[in-house]
Amino acid sequence: MEKHTAPVVLEAASRALHALCAPELALRARGDLLRSRMADQLADKCHRDVTDLLQAAALDEDELYSAAATLKRISVLFNAHDLTPWQLFDPCSRLLQREVDTGEVPPQVLVPAITCVHFHVLWELSHLPSADIPQEQLRGLKNCVTTVASLCQNCLTDPDPGVREQAFVVLSDLLLVFGPQLAQDGRAALAPLLLPPNAGLQSQLAAFLMDHVFQHEPSPTEDGESRIEELHQRRVLLASFCKLIIYNVLELSAASDVFKHYGKFYSDYGDIIKETLNLTRQMDRHEWARTLLLSLKQLMTELLLQTGPEIRGDESFLEIRDLARRFSLLFSLHQLRNRQALLGLHREGIQFALQEPGEPGQPPLNLPFLEVLSEFSPRLLRPDRALL
Repeated sequence: MEKHTAPVVLEAASRALHALCAPELALRARGDLLRSRMADQLADKCHRDVTDLLQAAALDEDELYSAAATLKRISVLFNAHDLTPWQLFDPCSRLLQREVDTGEVPPQVLVPAITCVHFHVLWELSHLPSADIPQEQLRGLKNCVTTVASLCQNCLTDPDPGVREQAFVVLSDLLLVFGPQLAQDGRAALAPLLLPPNAGLQSQLAAFLMDHVFQHEPSPTEDGESRIEELHQRRVLLASFCKLIIYNVLELSAASDVFKHYGKFYSDYGDIIKETLNLTRQMDRHEWARTLLLSLKQLMTELLLQTGPEIRGDESFLEIRDLARRFSLLFSLHQLRNRQALLGLHREGIQFALQEPGEPGQPPLNLPFLEVLSEFSPRLLRPDRALL
């Protein structure tokens, strides 16, 4: 690990060291000693490098490379090994705070710094005893969690793609780990650690998806391998957001920001969105159906704002109908289970279609939405069709 910075090499070395430190090995003491020496060296260098970076009037290229290499090694080692005794949270969080304050910290040190503070929090969580948790320990961890979450939220708007993507993934993971399930199953003492996302953060996460997952324009200079790598990273971002919905960190209605792109981005994200559709249906069929309807209503409203009332021949309107048809297929099975949810979808959809008055003597602006709604009508039971 002292000679390389390539992630694949560092990860292999970290796994090998983890195996050497296994409790059942007779040579475990040697592995522990090697790990301690390596951590001592890396931590000392990290503290020096970060201090130099924060105090330097101008960044020296060699110093920057050295600091980035050290942080990369630490971030990989932190994944499999508990490095919290080496107090790496403070220098890494100071780097991130400097970036938030000035925007002058290079991205090659920011990405591993985000990873380091993330793993520090997770290891600290693993240290908590199962009972009689000291309040001071809880407060210390809570401060770390809120600090990392705040720093990552600020980094969502960083100009560097790698920094903002890593911030999004780490923030999503923190919201998941410190979500509602943390204090369940006899763990009520952990309730002070919960990290519920406020309305502003929820909006920011959804906007991030729109800007960096569903608005990607491939560069003409991109080669095939780069496109595959970028697609993989965008899929990671989308999956991180979807997990927040599946595990009740975000309200189910937040899924409308994902579901409405099911048709347009089917080739890139179809499997992820379909799995999210299926899992959220099992959570609450009524709310799930309302979220599908919300997705269609949002698209309809956006189209009316863009093109005006004459939308029936517009290609985007046909795409909305096609999306409704895809959604309707999800009601094909278990008609009795879906009956009330489907009825509710039709009732709310009809109200939406009739609520916007047009010009005097003209039909409501949303009236074409009835055509979208008609894609679901074949799934209704015959008595329900007569009722509607």
